[in-house]
Amino acid sequence: LFASRFVNQLSNMAIPTSDIYIILLLPLFLTFIGIAKHMIGISTLGNVIPIFMTLLYIKVGIIVTLGFFLFLLLFNTLISWFVSKYTLLYTPKVSFIIILNLIAFMVFYSSIPLIWNVEIPIESILYLILFFIVSEKLVTIITSKEFREYKKSVYGTVFVSFLCLLIFSIQNLQSFLLAYPEILLLFVPINFFLWRFTWLRITEYLRFREIIKSIEEEE
Repeated sequence: LFASRFVNQLSNMAIPTSDIYIILLLPLFLTFIGIAKHMIGISTLGNVIPIFMTLLYIKVGIIVTLGFFLFLLLFNTLISWFVSKYTLLYTPKVSFIIILNLIAFMVFYSSIPLIWNVEIPIESILYLILFFIVSEKLVTIITSKEFREYKKSVYGTVFVSFLCLLIFSIQNLQSFLLAYPEILLLFVPINFFLWRFTWLRITEYLRFREIIKSIEEEE
C-alpha cells in the first residue's frame, strides 16, 4: 500500500529508521494534542510547538530543550513588548522577528557548552532551527493572551510534550508502525470527530461539577 511504499522508499534512501519512526508519529502526536486540548481541556501554545519540543527532547535531551524553551519564551516576550509599540507590515515584522531569533539562537547555542558542558551535533541543530521558526507564532500568542492564560498554555505545552515523549518511548510501537504504517489512516476519522466535538471537556466537568451535580439532583 501507499504508506508501506513510502516507508520502503525512505529506507532505500538510507534514511535512519528513527527518523522514519518520527515521521510516522507526527499524525499520532497531532491527534493526541487535539484530544488533550478539546476533550481534556489542556491549553497549549498551538499544535506545532509541543511537537517541536518533543523532537528536541529526543535529539538534544530534556534539560537543554527546557532551557532553550525558557530562553525563547523570555526573548520573544521582550520582542512582543517592543513590536506592540509600532505598526509594522506583516512580512517585514516576520523577517524582523526571525532574524532576532536567529541571533538569539546563535548566542544560546554558543553558551550551551559553558552552561551544561554539552555539545550538540550539527544534525541536532536543524531541529533547533525548526523550533525557532515558530517564534512569530509564539509572539502572536503572547500578545493576544492575558498573562494568566499564557502561563497556563506554557505549562500545558510542557506537559503535553512530555506525554508525547512517553508515546515515543513505548516499546514495540516503532516496529508496529513500520510494519503497518497504513494504521495512520485511522487518525483521519478520529480528528474529524474531534473537529465536531461539542461536549464539555474533562477540566470543565471538574470545574463545574457542583453545578452539574445540583442540576442532576433537581431533575
